Amino acid sequence: MNQDQNPGGGVPKSSGWESVAGWFIQHSAGSTVGARFVELWTQEFPPGASVLDVGCGAGSPRSEALMRKGVQVYAVDASPTLAAAYKNRFPDAQVACEVVEESPLFGIRFDAILAWGLVFLLPPDEQRRLLGRLVAALKPGGRLLFTAPKQNCTWNDATTGQPSVSMGSESYKALLSSLGAPVVFEHEDEGQNHYHGARKVQAPDLPTRSNKSLHPTAFGGG
Repeated sequence: MNQDQNPGGGVPKSSGWESVAGWFIQHSAGSTVGARFVELWTQEFPPGASVLDVGCGAGSPRSEALMRKGVQVYAVDASPTLAAAYKNRFPDAQVACEVVEESPLFGIRFDAILAWGLVFLLPPDEQRRLLGRLVAALKPGGRLLFTAPKQNCTWNDATTGQPSVSMGSESYKALLSSLGAPVVFEHEDEGQNHYHGARKVQAPDLPTRSNKSLHPTAFGGG
């Protein structure tokens, strides 16, 4: 249930990520938790894959694993400070500062989506809606990787102080199977973060848009 949410200790009380963004950037810079596993996950990506980094933060070593793979990276985070830090760190990424649950990025299709340390921050109904959007945004055969504790539990997020909820692996597996993207593996890393890896097996029901149809201004570009 670590989820790498408490790097360095001395966490300030807050009501959201923007209010702790500066502190988080400073105290999480040295963390490598999960980076090796994400790098292994990228090994099955097709050449030229498009990847969405959801709740991207400032660009952790897990994001660096995506960059090393040479994929086309899109990233979204609701915190202006974190999104700007991500763009500064990875200038080749297409970064949007938007509320994840409402982002228009989900109107396109990706080969893979990473949602690290995000899903469990939402109430269960919003988790279900978000996971549905993530699956819908995958191409057939696309991969989803997200973290949430294996057990059904609740706690307060160590960084933001916000309530956090895991619906538990069995609930996540049942939900994702019903969405046409069954969980194909689970893993726990050196920081005790529990991963659910799903793969989409059914064709998308919604019309698709090419990644190239997104104008750079959608990501704060010129």
